[in-house]
Amino acid sequence: MAARDRILSVQTVGFRKLANLFDAIVEGADPPTNAKDLGDLMLQENRIRFKGQADPDDRPWPQSKRAKKRGGPTLFDDGFLFNSLGVRDEALAPGVGTVALFSNVVGKRGRRYSRFHQDGTRFHIARPFLGFSSNDEELMVDFIAGRIARLSAAALRG
Repeated sequence: MAARDRILSVQTVGFRKLANLFDAIVEGADPPTNAKDLGDLMLQENRIRFKGQADPDDRPWPQSKRAKKRGGPTLFDDGFLFNSLGVRDEALAPGVGTVALFSNVVGKRGRRYSRFHQDGTRFHIARPFLGFSSNDEELMVDFIAGRIARLSAAALRG
């Protein structure tokens, strides 16, 4: 039993609802559970922005030469980059990125390919497709606060 749990249990002896409320708060703030869910949430947000052709701060990407010449959206020639977006599954520190960024793959469709678009080069404009904004932080805070509120309300009813 963690020190935090002992302190809460000592302070709430005889107060079932209060003990349940503290348990709900601890459960709602559980880092491994939240890390996975927040990773999934941020992956969804990054995909929405990618489809909307915008960087993490919702600034539109400049249209690519390929998109101007052949039509279609920028960075969607064959869908490799979009389809490679994923969440790195690490208990306390999930990351949103591409398979290419999470591996040692280097080549036409590897690490250099994704960095080329994310960071740009001296010959090509950057079109950042990964990252987080202050709006994302608010979304994550609201997500955790909502989870704690739902668990707390259920604990007080039960």
